[in-house]
Amino acid sequence: MNLELSDEQELMVQTFRSFFRREVPLSLVRAAATSGSVDRGLWERFIAMGGHTVALPVKLGGGGGSLVDAALVGFEAGRVLAPIPYADTAAALRAAARGRPDPLGWAGDGPWAVTTEGTVTDGPRGLTGTVRWLAAGSAARFVLLFLRDGSAAVLPVDPDGSVTPLSNLAGLPCATVDFVDTTALARWSVEPHEADETLAELRLLYAALLVGCGRTALDLAVGHVRERRQFGHPIGSFQTIQHRLADCVIALDAAELLVLRAAAYEGEVSELVGRAAMASLQAGEAAEQTATEALQFFGGYGYTLEYDIQLFLRYAKSLAVIVRDQERILDEVPLRPADLLDAAESDSDRQRSRRLHQAGGVEFRRGDEEASFAEDVRRFLAVHLTEEVRARVGETGTGYDPGFHRAMAQRGWICASLPTDAGGGGLDPARTAVLWEMMYYADAPVEAQQLSEIVASIVAQVGTHDQRGEILAPIVRGDLLCALGYTEPDAGSDLAAVASRAERVDGGYLINGTKMFTTMAHVADYVLLLVRTDPDAPKHRGLSLFLVPLRDEGVEIQPIHTLGGERTNTTFYRDVFVPEGMRVGPENAGWSVLNMGLAVERAAVGGFVGRAWRVYDDVISALQGEQNGRLSPALQRHMAEQRTRIEAASVLCDRVYCHLASGRAPDVEAAMAKIAATDTFKGLARRALDLAGPVGLLSRPLGDPSLTGRLEHAFRHAQISTIYAGANEVLRNLVANRGLALPRS
Repeated sequence: MNLELSDEQELMVQTFRSFFRREVPLSLVRAAATSGSVDRGLWERFIAMGGHTVALPVKLGGGGGSLVDAALVGFEAGRVLAPIPYADTAAALRAAARGRPDPLGWAGDGPWAVTTEGTVTDGPRGLTGTVRWLAAGSAARFVLLFLRDGSAAVLPVDPDGSVTPLSNLAGLPCATVDFVDTTALARWSVEPHEADETLAELRLLYAALLVGCGRTALDLAVGHVRERRQFGHPIGSFQTIQHRLADCVIALDAAELLVLRAAAYEGEVSELVGRAAMASLQAGEAAEQTATEALQFFGGYGYTLEYDIQLFLRYAKSLAVIVRDQERILDEVPLRPADLLDAAESDSDRQRSRRLHQAGGVEFRRGDEEASFAEDVRRFLAVHLTEEVRARVGETGTGYDPGFHRAMAQRGWICASLPTDAGGGGLDPARTAVLWEMMYYADAPVEAQQLSEIVASIVAQVGTHDQRGEILAPIVRGDLLCALGYTEPDAGSDLAAVASRAERVDGGYLINGTKMFTTMAHVADYVLLLVRTDPDAPKHRGLSLFLVPLRDEGVEIQPIHTLGGERTNTTFYRDVFVPEGMRVGPENAGWSVLNMGLAVERAAVGGFVGRAWRVYDDVISALQGEQNGRLSPALQRHMAEQRTRIEAASVLCDRVYCHLASGRAPDVEAAMAKIAATDTFKGLARRALDLAGPVGLLSRPLGDPSLTGRLEHAFRHAQISTIYAGANEVLRNLVANRGLALPRS
């Protein structure tokens, strides 16, 4: 998996960004929107740069780039609402080159328009008929038509006699085009998949324009809310505005990644069509959401024509309607089982991946090692995740089973992501992601493993020699479990608001305090306890971490039973003596030490996507069972939207793994992925019960394998997903403050 652009692509992006910023002031956009046309001068300068042929082969006069390169140009054109028919022309030239080589030689630079709609048919003296709502119709010199007789034709457009411009919301060059006895410049036979391929590429390039539009709308909003003051404060410090803008950037980032992922499937038509459909859905929603929110935050000024933000709302809404084509696009989203359980790639896939990696291209698919590892995990689960294990876990409400845990240890999957020189399994982030996604999808009892791995990671980095021997090594062997003692009754997500104290005494510390939600404390050997060691120090500086034996005198554990059927605990510490040698890291450096375990949590963020995939698969199975294997059009479209949301969360998680693999700390990216994954899981679990009907409400014992039991439990369990591992509201603050640089309240 590789999400980094090559050096050549980075240079290309900067070149076109500079071009568009220089050549497309918003006054030019306003003029074009008023006239409902393109700017011919801008188009000529754009084609002089070769912008329209970036993704044509060099031998045909193009730049030799890929569909990814074409999308990258689209992002930049969309940022400035460039009034040029870029998407139609680029897609048409690629299609014409596939059918009749050298389109630049026999047709020139366009502009072009593309469609499969209309009533154009053969007549005695040529092609006759009408194409309605052609998106680039009033700008086009040529129209590429995919006709119902299985042919493609390139028809010249007579702007004086055949074009009826359609005034519209954004002033786009939409038109109805009539053809009367028109002789085609070129015509050739096509297979159905060729038309599908071209329309998918067209849709994808429109989606890229939408992402660019959304980016600038977001920039305008962020700039405004930083400066605009109300009630004595910048309005960007208001939490409601921060959260809504955080949701916008999450949606836009997911849309951009989905566009790039779909483009990376260039030439694989069945994959390209479905993935382009999902990218289009996400891009339309993200751009429209962002432009709407931006205008809202400009207040009454944004509603006036003097301000520019209304241009972006018009453009986003108009292009989204054109791109989404709801009656068709939702039918193109494949409703197949979760990709994370797909078998290993084919040989052609592997060869393609190698070529892309060698060329520095974007590649979202997992390679040979990840595919082989996924198969290994699948076989492991088939053997070890038995109905007996599920029943025991369900009965106790504890995400731990001794036999399953020991089997994980024997495979080296306890502390799987820890480097081998630290005693761990040495899995890279990509394979670690596969492990967590598949374990969560299968609802395997791995909560104790995850908590212990966080502790092990911290001990490996700052623990003493004795701690590594007494704590780390037994954790890796599966002989020792740890819990986390962070949250306190009145602190919630504010972990630094610690009231529990550790006071120095001879040889160590006396600890007093209470911790909430100490999950696994009733089966764990140690708890990693965050306490205050300097009450006079600033909030985040007077904290320390200790490894406290949970069976020591003075420790009391009381169960908390949850809505999801899982057990957690309240733990009380009364004059618990802890030797100095059990402090982890320097005194009063607990906050910094605690954050060393975040990499483990980030590596597991895809687990929430695994849970969402499981609910999705269960709903599909339930609905297909009720409807004899086929869904009604309404259900088909609803599930297509749900799949798109999961895919959006999935690519955000992929970005986290790529950051980890390159050694970067994905603080903001991990927060965005967690928000998207858990919001999606929670929303899908809620909707699943509506779709299943009353049968979905039937309760089963936790761990029961029946489909309805899983849906009912998923609904209950999903409620906590947006709370633990960082409440989503807190994470939105992080995205707003660190990612968008909005002022703190």
